[in-house]
Amino acid sequence: MEKQNPSGGCLCGKVRYQLLAPAKVVEHCHCSQCRRAHGALYASGGLFNTPDVKIMAGKNNLTRYESSAGNWREFCTTCGCHLFMTVDQFPDEIYVWVASLDEGAHPGHPADKDMHVFTDSKAAWETLPPGNHFETLPPDSGIGKN
Repeated sequence: MEKQNPSGGCLCGKVRYQLLAPAKVVEHCHCSQCRRAHGALYASGGLFNTPDVKIMAGKNNLTRYESSAGNWREFCTTCGCHLFMTVDQFPDEIYVWVASLDEGAHPGHPADKDMHVFTDSKAAWETLPPGNHFETLPPDSGIGKN
């Protein structure tokens, strides 16, 4: 059984958060910005309503960077760990980089709401795992749908 209200945080432990509801969707993003920001083939972001993500410690230790117009990446000032992303167009939602959850906790989303997005931007040598694949964002991705 999955842990209720899982928590997570940054590498150094200064920023801590707790999830108060399951993710609406988890998008494994293969765009070049996510690959560069995370130093990985893709970044796994769970989409939540903003009130469902509670910063428990270190809110003042978060720094924001506008990686593209209206897209804000939030990371720990001390260790640089990426934790959140917000989009100006959807002020009531927040992405949590779910690899930052403690003990690999599941973000609670249904299996059919797990998808690989922006696969048209993936690294040329990457082989995609099985699952839902979309060249951009699918219309039912979840963002903007409260």
